[in-house]
Amino acid sequence: MLSITIIITATTLLRIVSELLNTLKKSSQQNDLDEQEAKVGISKSWALTEFWEAAAYNAFYDRTGVENPQDFKADLWPRILGYNRETLEKQWKTLISHFRRYLAENLIKRRDAIVEEIAELFLKLCFPNHLSTIEAEDLAKLLITVTFVIVGYQRIVPGTRTMVAEGFIRETIGESTASPELRKFIPESILGSFSGVEYSFSKAQTTRTAAKNVQLSYITFVGAPRMLMHRFHRLLDADDGHQSPAVLITSATSFLEASPAYHINAGPHYLLKPRQRQSENKAEQSVYRFKWFPDSERGDEPLKYSGAGDLQKRNLLRMVNALVGGSKPEIYKSMDRFDVKSGIRRKAALVVNSYEQARTIKKYINDYHPEVGRHTKAIVKSLRDGEQPTDFVTSAQCEALGDDENCDILIFPMLAINRGVNIVFTKGDRKLDAAIGSIYFLTRPHPTKNDMQLLYSLAGRATQEFDSRVFSETEDLNAIATSWQQSRKDLWRTANRLLREPLMASRLGPELFKSFTANQMVAILQTIGRGMRNGCPVSVYFVDAAWAKNSAKGESDSGRDSMLVQMRIILEECVNHPNPVIREIYQELYGAFLTPLQRIEGVIYPDELANLQDLTDEEDGYNDFSPLLEM
Repeated sequence: MLSITIIITATTLLRIVSELLNTLKKSSQQNDLDEQEAKVGISKSWALTEFWEAAAYNAFYDRTGVENPQDFKADLWPRILGYNRETLEKQWKTLISHFRRYLAENLIKRRDAIVEEIAELFLKLCFPNHLSTIEAEDLAKLLITVTFVIVGYQRIVPGTRTMVAEGFIRETIGESTASPELRKFIPESILGSFSGVEYSFSKAQTTRTAAKNVQLSYITFVGAPRMLMHRFHRLLDADDGHQSPAVLITSATSFLEASPAYHINAGPHYLLKPRQRQSENKAEQSVYRFKWFPDSERGDEPLKYSGAGDLQKRNLLRMVNALVGGSKPEIYKSMDRFDVKSGIRRKAALVVNSYEQARTIKKYINDYHPEVGRHTKAIVKSLRDGEQPTDFVTSAQCEALGDDENCDILIFPMLAINRGVNIVFTKGDRKLDAAIGSIYFLTRPHPTKNDMQLLYSLAGRATQEFDSRVFSETEDLNAIATSWQQSRKDLWRTANRLLREPLMASRLGPELFKSFTANQMVAILQTIGRGMRNGCPVSVYFVDAAWAKNSAKGESDSGRDSMLVQMRIILEECVNHPNPVIREIYQELYGAFLTPLQRIEGVIYPDELANLQDLTDEEDGYNDFSPLLEM
């Protein structure tokens, strides 16, 4: 029997409760929620999580029920969940009683019966007007296990750390990716010892059709290593007579203050520019187009990939069909019209989200458009059995494609081509020119809904900002502690917003959407830069209608609705930076991208480009810190 695996990552019970509440909704609907709908869902998931956590802690630390249960939020939970106080408090105390029985029971059969009672009680609170789904029941049962894995782990870790420090036992309870010596050169994360559980469902190898396996892994992250390399030159400061390492860090597009994942608040100290500019600035000839396709089978609605739910794969292949289908494919028409010199036509690239998508699209073109398929290659991690080098190449082999006269179209995910790898013509009249001239973004880049990069990067940026603060002599320890607590509280509120919901652009507030876009645009601009080697112009097509969904309907897009508009806002803020040195650096790095973005075809810009004011979470009565997130 084949294994069917669904990987879901959670760093908090809040995420599991959110996943549970979303089981009644289709994924396509989830991504189209407006701000108010998202806010209602956030409030309910947060209230249910606090309700569950408080019950779990009362049961775990008072197994006999001698003390009266504490921390019932009588003014908040009934209002959010729509119950009167007496009914909800009775349910809460019943849940605590069930938890105590669960923790005390050793027999599997009896414990399973208690699990059923707990799941039934909690699911009725989650879905008072609907029947729960099988998926929701599975998540509710998993919630029980994950809760007490976390609480139990937290209970033993402090004592274990003491024993490790005293030398009584070795640190075998977890695996560390950084040595204690290296951690001395980086600050501790301002979030503290952030922790959570990663879990996955898989179909069990059994004749029982509904049986599933669940695998749990406890995850913690400590420290903020973003400044590690910048402090490497101090590695041997304490050892007299030993020369420290010399470090040179270079980057072409990672200097972007809006991006918490890529930007480091250090330098740059040097900016390398060409010795002599060419007589004509080819990069200024670049053209960007928002080119979506109508779906003839669905009332000519714009084809989109991001947010399309179950239609994602189907829509993606229809976009490909619109580009490579017909007697004279659209993609070849564009290649023949753009930057053809000395009879040499540049290649086209189809940019997707993953290696698997690249492989799928290549096979689709081979099957349905074989003539185009003979001149198309996909970049993959490695070739599988039966796959031929005429169809697939690896990242290490892709530089040779510049001179491959049999390859007109490349398919690859963003960042598949490593930095420093250039696909250029190496001979003839166009020697050193970028071989890729037309770039089609078939998808709006988006991480998985469980990706934690945005949270990690925001935590790293906040940690670095506090670590770099200089306190005056008049500020005592209490003032420093107060400042640290405030910085930590601000970050926790952001973390809570991210952990409440799957990572979807429509559910981020304006400020988070800006950080999210800036993280993604570094990879986008690096990909576009593949077509600008040797000062060449590039023709860029944004095909997924999700890039500017309002423009696809003939309406204007704001910086909150469209990643393309937000990218322009970010870059214009860069080139208008108040610091003249930084302004000049930004102009050199990003001016060639901003100019075509300002005149992009197909995007309807608003009259005012400025970002909307962020809708921050008001003081709503929820806990700023969850004990289940810390050890």
